[in-house]
Amino acid sequence: MEPSRIRTLLDAQPFVPFAVTTTRIGTISIPSARLALLTRSTLFVGQNVDADGLPERAAAVALAQITGIVAGG
Repeated sequence: MEPSRIRTLLDAQPFVPFAVTTTRIGTISIPSARLALLTRSTLFVGQNVDADGLPERAAAVALAQITGIVAGG
């Protein structure tokens, strides 16, 4: 998956939640752009968000393993 495609979704105003489908992890929801960090090769997504909006951990997904995008995550 090209990083520019993910960047376009993360930068959308207003942001529309989405999910990515991967070959290894399954489906990962991205409910907020604030929970995502995109590099040239990896998408990091915060998970198990607490009441203060802080994720407990982050899933690291290699862009090469992303097989699809699902709107509405």
